[in-house]
Amino acid sequence: MNVQATISIALESRRALEAALEALIPESIISSNPRSTIKIVREDDILYMIFRATDTSALRASINSYLRFAFLSKRVIEIIEQFS
Repeated sequence: MNVQATISIALESRRALEAALEALIPESIISSNPRSTIKIVREDDILYMIFRATDTSALRASINSYLRFAFLSKRVIEIIEQFS
């Protein structure tokens, strides 16, 4: 069975979007899970993450990991902007 999910994230600033892309793209290239893949696409100010996996467990694990990466990069930018 093959499964797929697409998640879109609208970030508040271009800086946050760029930070998320810089954090996520290297992870997507060197993914260590052979059961799932991710494609990251930017359209205007929206970040799209397209997940494909061999089963729902692998899909869920991949989505959870990348959402954590995305929200972590968003939080880091928020903290940096507080002190800028």
